[in-house]
Amino acid sequence: MTTDQNRNREPAADAKPVAGAAGGRSARRRIWAYRLASLVLGPVLFLGLLETGLGLAGYGHPTSFFLARARAKGATTLTENPEFGLRFFPPSLVRTPLSIAFPTAKPAGTCRVFVLGESAAMGIPDPSTSFARVLEVMLRDRFPQVRFEVINTAMVAINSHAVVDIARECARHQPDLFVVLLGNNEVVGPFGAAGVIGPYAPSRRLIRASLWVKDTRLGQLMSAGLRATRLAGKAPRYWDGMAMFQGSRVRADDPRLRATYAHFRANLGQVCEAGLSAGAKVVVCTVPVNLADCPPFASEHATRLTPAQRNAWETPYREGVEHQAAGQYAAALDRYDHAARIDDTFAALEFQRGQCLRALGRDAEARPSFSRARDLDALRFRADSTVNAIIRQVAASHQARGVSLVDAEREFATTSPNGLPGKNLFHEHVHMTFSGNYQLASGVFRTVAKVVAPAQPPEAEPPSESWCAERLAYTRRERTRNAARIHEMLQNPPFTDQLYHAEREAEWEAQAPERQDDLGLAALQTAVDTCRTALQASPDDWMLRIHYAYLLTELGAPSQAALQYEAVIKQRPFSAMAIDKLATLQLKAGEFDEAAAGFEAALAIQPGDSSAAYGRAEVLAARGKIRDAIAAYEAQVAKQPDRVEALRRLAGFLNHLGKPNQAQSRLEEALRLDPNDPLTRVDLGNALAQAGDLDGAIAQSEAALRLRPHWPEMTDHLAALRKTKASDGPGRSR
Repeated sequence: MTTDQNRNREPAADAKPVAGAAGGRSARRRIWAYRLASLVLGPVLFLGLLETGLGLAGYGHPTSFFLARARAKGATTLTENPEFGLRFFPPSLVRTPLSIAFPTAKPAGTCRVFVLGESAAMGIPDPSTSFARVLEVMLRDRFPQVRFEVINTAMVAINSHAVVDIARECARHQPDLFVVLLGNNEVVGPFGAAGVIGPYAPSRRLIRASLWVKDTRLGQLMSAGLRATRLAGKAPRYWDGMAMFQGSRVRADDPRLRATYAHFRANLGQVCEAGLSAGAKVVVCTVPVNLADCPPFASEHATRLTPAQRNAWETPYREGVEHQAAGQYAAALDRYDHAARIDDTFAALEFQRGQCLRALGRDAEARPSFSRARDLDALRFRADSTVNAIIRQVAASHQARGVSLVDAEREFATTSPNGLPGKNLFHEHVHMTFSGNYQLASGVFRTVAKVVAPAQPPEAEPPSESWCAERLAYTRRERTRNAARIHEMLQNPPFTDQLYHAEREAEWEAQAPERQDDLGLAALQTAVDTCRTALQASPDDWMLRIHYAYLLTELGAPSQAALQYEAVIKQRPFSAMAIDKLATLQLKAGEFDEAAAGFEAALAIQPGDSSAAYGRAEVLAARGKIRDAIAAYEAQVAKQPDRVEALRRLAGFLNHLGKPNQAQSRLEEALRLDPNDPLTRVDLGNALAQAGDLDGAIAQSEAALRLRPHWPEMTDHLAALRKTKASDGPGRSR
């Protein structure tokens, strides 16, 4: 018993120590839990305090696409955020949205339409005649009982990574309809494989995480620090359009394209989901591009090609070019086919084959060649076949839930000569002429009409193109001005490296007399009358009123133009552009107090408005405060990402103030920053000519012509300089 009793007692004797051990382990766990919490919560608390401190210090910028601005009687208006692009672009390249203003609370009886996309949707070169604007006048005419708000959120150079965020914001503001035209910039836009606007990112999760970080002030501070140390990569010093991408070729077989296409599919799907989740219908468009009249920007041989094979390819290709130039299309096609058997991945070869097939009347065979030339283009500025296939697939997968497809690529082909969209619908590679915008708007209209009033079908067809042109005050003068803006762009790479660039320039020169008539006084008066009539039909159209003010200014009626800007400001008090333009007119009229107040108001709305900042400096100069004016100009130049353009502007200002030596010094500084800028060389040449240095002026003009060979005005200017030197003798030169 004793033994049994002892056995029975042993556990009881051991109970207290066991309980103590358990309590110790529990205490140790609590200590480790506290330590772990400190490790996690401590940094979180620190970062939270730092974020709060940065906010209290006024550091950082809003990252939303829309900004809410208070109006009278407690109402708020949503406007564009000019700093939205900083999430996707380095400051030196940042792009901004169009001017936007609409009430936060949607008025009764209103159909709110958001247009989403890139520069083609934005309407470059003239957003006032974009397809969104054409669609708006169509809808208002056919459905007068409905009040339409067509809000164009498209931006230059963005892609689906930005559009998905814009779509999510639009979804929070009572949308009825999304219209999406998207896909040209997937490779060259933010996070794309070209890697110019920012580093290429293969992981969509990493992209979303980086954007989330940039939403915070701390993330913005970190981004600024990385840029300062250049750890974020070296971005271009300033926006130089498509020329920035010259060294960023992406072949059709580049493995990075797989991730690009996957990102696009996921983003486009989420754009559709954003609209559908808000109860809106979604119209998705395939992306039409110029196939017939836009040769590839860059061609690359297959990587497998040996030097011997490349030499063997060059001979038949060169012979094909010679036959084609002589009009011997069958012989040229034979040589091109021979070259293709060696290497069929050279984009220019496919384009030349398409040209020959079209010349021979073999259109059905030509179309695939032009399409393949686009797909092989190593500078990928155009939506390719894969992008459009993805758009069709995403639309089909969401069709049952309210997503409709407008197959604009096929519609443009159907209505184009030989089934090949070209200069009949496009200015250059992707930006549409008025006819192109009208055609796209017509296709969208037919689909949207079923959504807007399914029980009340409209007339079978949208209004005519000529009627839409009249309602948007689009005359031959606007057509010619748009063509001139595009032609200026075509004077730079990569357009100057395209096949048939010289022929394109010759055609432009042949049209010079017609352009002169289109821009004459009679055409200006016609444009003024057309715009006045359009305004009578749509008095609340702020874009028309801005255009009318421009025309009145050119007609020499600044006081009438000022009244138009005042009307826009009354309607849209947060329009920095209208305020700035009115202040500029007031400055020219000698109303310095009003002008100064206007420039300050514009800067309060849009702090980065360089035009208003320069205007403020010019007010100081007009008041005789020259030193303050120059200091203000210098301060603004220091802020400008494009310092070359800013220095040119400063030089012009200094020259206007009668300080030619300082102006010349600034131009020389700009030239050191970018020796290949022809405009700087022109300005410096003019400054040297004014100073009597004709040799220097001629040298700069010659350099400008080497940089831009097809420049008739500069050719004439150079001839005049040489004539002046010959007549004045060497004494005028230094």
